[in-house]
Amino acid sequence: MIAYIDPNDVRYFIVMFGAVKAGYKALFISPRNPHEAQHSLLERTDCHMLWYASSFKTLIQPLLHERHLDSVQVGSVEEWLAEGEVEPLPYQKTWDEARWDPLVVLHTSGSTGIPRPIVVRQGMLSIDDASHELPEMHGTRFFTKEATNRARLPLYHAGGLYSTVCITLRWGAKVVLGMSERPLSPDPVVECLTCGDVDSIILPPSVLEEMSGDPGQTQALAKLKLAIVLGGQLAPEAGDKLVGDGVVLRNDIGTAECTLYPLCWQPKPELWRWFIFNSSTRDLYRKHPTIPDHWIYHGRADNIIIFSNGEKLNPVSIGSTVAAHPGVKGALVVGTMHFQPALIIEPARSYPRTKQEAEAFIEHVLPLVVQANRQTVTHGQIGRKFVALSNPDNPFLRSGKGAIQRPATLKLYEEEIDRIYKRAGALSSCEAKKIDVSSEETLMKSIIDVFTHSLDMEAAAKLGPDTDFFAAGIDSLQVINASRLLRGSLQAEGIRASAPKLATRVIYENLTPRRLAHYLYTVVKEGDASSGSAAENEIHAVESQIAKCTADKPPPLDDKQTVLLTGPTEALVICLNRSEDGRTRQHHASAERGLGTDFAKAEFHHADLGRFNLGLPTHVYDDIRSEVDRIIHNRWPVNFNMLVESFEPHVRGVRHLADLSATARKRVPVVFVSRISVADGWKQPYPVPEESNRDLTLAAQNGHAGVRCPVRDHQGRSDGGPEADKGVWNRQEWLPSIVASSVSLGVLPSDLGVMDVVDWTPIERIARMVLEVSGVATRVPISEVKGYFHGVNPETTTWDKLAPAVQEFYGGRIKRLLPFSEWIKAVEKIAAEKADHVRDVPAIKLLNTDTAWDGAKFSGQKHVDFAITRTKSRSEAMADSKAITPELIKNWSRQWAF
Repeated sequence: MIAYIDPNDVRYFIVMFGAVKAGYKALFISPRNPHEAQHSLLERTDCHMLWYASSFKTLIQPLLHERHLDSVQVGSVEEWLAEGEVEPLPYQKTWDEARWDPLVVLHTSGSTGIPRPIVVRQGMLSIDDASHELPEMHGTRFFTKEATNRARLPLYHAGGLYSTVCITLRWGAKVVLGMSERPLSPDPVVECLTCGDVDSIILPPSVLEEMSGDPGQTQALAKLKLAIVLGGQLAPEAGDKLVGDGVVLRNDIGTAECTLYPLCWQPKPELWRWFIFNSSTRDLYRKHPTIPDHWIYHGRADNIIIFSNGEKLNPVSIGSTVAAHPGVKGALVVGTMHFQPALIIEPARSYPRTKQEAEAFIEHVLPLVVQANRQTVTHGQIGRKFVALSNPDNPFLRSGKGAIQRPATLKLYEEEIDRIYKRAGALSSCEAKKIDVSSEETLMKSIIDVFTHSLDMEAAAKLGPDTDFFAAGIDSLQVINASRLLRGSLQAEGIRASAPKLATRVIYENLTPRRLAHYLYTVVKEGDASSGSAAENEIHAVESQIAKCTADKPPPLDDKQTVLLTGPTEALVICLNRSEDGRTRQHHASAERGLGTDFAKAEFHHADLGRFNLGLPTHVYDDIRSEVDRIIHNRWPVNFNMLVESFEPHVRGVRHLADLSATARKRVPVVFVSRISVADGWKQPYPVPEESNRDLTLAAQNGHAGVRCPVRDHQGRSDGGPEADKGVWNRQEWLPSIVASSVSLGVLPSDLGVMDVVDWTPIERIARMVLEVSGVATRVPISEVKGYFHGVNPETTTWDKLAPAVQEFYGGRIKRLLPFSEWIKAVEKIAAEKADHVRDVPAIKLLNTDTAWDGAKFSGQKHVDFAITRTKSRSEAMADSKAITPELIKNWSRQWAF
């Protein structure tokens, strides 16, 4: 170890690189350190050599008296840089060999106590080199070479050393070191700016603050391309004054441990205090449930699997559980854009040579898969059919630390992954279940057996003859698989029925094993389903929900009561989420869409609206009742296949929100955000009025729309994607599903049946409308926060004017336009092959809805128009709305990125 004290000149670099080549470490110590600090640094680094420049001879004498040091007075700059032949001494180590070797030893500033030594590794210089690869953010990049930088921070200071080395070696810029013997102050700085070939400078805050008060010195700075402040916080008043006087100011930050932070250049001078950086490292941490400020690493965001139904899964715990088996080298959970996860296992030692050996190996590991399933969410559970072994010719790709390189390995295994899902999707003869159709009772028992033993789902064990499938926890994936199993098993019994009679909607329309058995028994025996009207059944169900949920509804509060409204900038938003990690999920969703992630004025609570007090702790519920001013209800399952009975917990939740409003300290209106499908059955020659209508036959014939009728509807909306470049129309919704399917099929519908008229409103305008009419964004008398508003675009267009723009955006991937009816047939053909095509053709899930829209058009049904006079008078966002354009739908296509 060689301690070194020198003026601010090139000898620092000679000592640093020379020590590295000779196998030593250079310790750069500040001449400003007090005697105790110097002594401590030498002790802690076990340093017994001291090199110094002649100008510091007096300064180092106390150290030489107290500690045995081999001291050397170094030659002058002129001596060390004298002309003449010098034998080269090459450095032979490669980057991999030397990256953890010491480069230099610096020390902390001492602001929190005695300075501590910091060993800087050679590989740290590559951090800055890697900044060449940083992408552009907000129109600016990490660095620019347009200026000749002059580093005036001391070279024993991390900022001065790093900026000088990195600017010269990594970015090819020139550095003027300036006058080394004089202390840093405004006068020598101005001299250097005047006499040197300098067009930028790096200075500490103290010098810049002093210069900001001198017009002449400020003028010298204003002539530069750039003035960088580094080493501390510049007083805002001084910085603003410098910027106001024409100085281009750059605020930089770094640490001795990490070098300069990867910040982008701030292009707006007035925002000089604000750093631009990508805050998403994509690392995930989970908070300790009880101990504050304790976090555990939980994988990376780019490891998250997003299934074709929009569900998400972090596969880390599953993979690590299975990889704990001594015979397993690695476990890779896959499933992105499929309907469910699959598992690829890499054996640790000898690879199974035959199919029988492979099956035996999987069976041996399977108990750990079952264990992992018990510890994960339902949609993340892995069935036996979805477990496979890796290809011995393609071992998992790994990093130098041995970790699986997930993205690269997924790409390597693309074909194997597709084969896993194809094999799992095919119904083999051994999978077909014995279906006893001798009576409705035996058929019902067979149906329960299919759900209980064939769907890899523990919740199915709770199924009884009259249990609602969805109340038991069965999801849309199990519905698709159950439909496939029932259809194949009936065919194995020699029973043939048309595809529509055994489609997934049959399960949605017959919600219990007993009802489904009755339906299928009628199909088997009579070749047709019951003649009962499904629409009539839905209406009766809606009437039942109304009676159940309004029996003890309290009377409204006195109209003369007052309400205290906080201004929009001071509003506290209380978010009730189904998930326990609402803030994290909202942050991730907003970041993924490029939206703002500042939720400082938002509270997030895990709630269950169907339970007493919304499932909230008593103190939280009481606080909300005391403080709430508005309730905006926008949480509703988007499943057009479910019937009314399955929505009962959600209808009950609306009633509970009404209870909250009725017992709140203030007069709190409930704003319910619905969809325009509640009036799909409108047959009158005039638009749907902005008023109450209790005709239950108006709702679209599905539970999603029909069940909203018992609820007082304040806003009916027909929303689309965002107007802005950022954000994205939810890829799981109907139009994105149609476009995604069209990209996979190569054909796009030229019409949308009865939905041909496009009156969609960009989502930002819908949000603004809700805030405007409910009195959040504008002041509205409490007596006026009631009634009905229609979020349909006052300016309309038609799909045939937009479809060519979608086709043009996707180029050759969409080859032609087809009539909606023919496009639906193409989807049905794919759906008949296997359920897993839902990944590429998500419109399979919407076949019932699409078919209804197409049929409605041919039956003479017209597009339903909505009155919007009152809405426009109360909402500036709706009054100013323009029709959807081809350019806007191209923007949505870019955001979807199918």
